[in-house]
Amino acid sequence: MPHHNFGQLDEDDIKAVIAYLRTLKPIENTTEPSESDFPMNIIINTIPKKADLKPMPPKSDKAAYGKYLVTAAGCYD
Repeated sequence: MPHHNFGQLDEDDIKAVIAYLRTLKPIENTTEPSESDFPMNIIINTIPKKADLKPMPPKSDKAAYGKYLVTAAGCYD
């Protein structure tokens, strides 16, 4: 999941995705707690960075708006 891309979106878009996810009916699924072994346990706790939210560019700026959509959809990945 390209979580690093989502931190570059407009805050209103992030909130819209969260609002949509909250409308979905939960699926009952029990899983065992996850554990991360070395070196993944260090990577998980050190690599994530804070979101760098950016306003959505105007749709009239086709190149910037296209880049925004590609970032939001994770198409670079």
